[in-house]
Amino acid sequence: MATRNASQETIQAIAGPLPELFGGAADLSESNLTIVKGGGDFGPDEAGRNLWFGVREHGMGGALNGIAYHGGFIPYGGTFLTFSDYMRGSVRLAALSDLHVVRDDDRKVRFLASLPPSDVTVVTGDFLAEPEAVERALAGHSPSYRSLDTAVLEKLVLEDALGLTEDDISHQRGLAYARDLGQARELLESGDYELAFLLRPTPIEQVEAVAEAGETMPPKSTYFYPKLLSGLLFNPLD
Repeated sequence: MATRNASQETIQAIAGPLPELFGGAADLSESNLTIVKGGGDFGPDEAGRNLWFGVREHGMGGALNGIAYHGGFIPYGGTFLTFSDYMRGSVRLAALSDLHVVRDDDRKVRFLASLPPSDVTVVTGDFLAEPEAVERALAGHSPSYRSLDTAVLEKLVLEDALGLTEDDISHQRGLAYARDLGQARELLESGDYELAFLLRPTPIEQVEAVAEAGETMPPKSTYFYPKLLSGLLFNPLD
């Protein structure tokens, strides 16, 4: 799935439980896929959730900050990542001012949001956007293993960026696993967690490819339900 399509599905998934989500794109919304389906278009005399900025990135960034300062909305704006430099000043101001602004930049980093009132941070992404970095970080593993979102997340984000160890991850110290967006949000809103990573489901073909390469899957790479009662029973041979 293309990253912009993944972003579009993410927007639809969170638009329902977050009616205050409101925004659009500085580029073509039809291209960036930032439209809330069925949300209507915002205008001078019309209510709607899709905002057609009619400006480029610099103006959009300033408008997003203004909406965030006003309050009552979770504003988001999208563009192609290569054009995001035009709104660097607005992004820096939003960060320094701790504004709740959503950035949806097509390509490497897909979605970054800080959601009030619980200061929930949600990140979804195409972690395989830079294959060279993945190959360096997971050198020694098979191509099948390196293609796993969970493997890339564990190495590049949990270990290298957040400083967790393999023992921390295996014993779930400082992290937890959720089966869907709803459960992830509940964990975040409890105040016990600050960050959620939403990954694509692992297809069975990837599981088979990793097994055929003689490797084991990273922790919590799959979620099978309902679980059948199965196992092996070993009896002493002496």
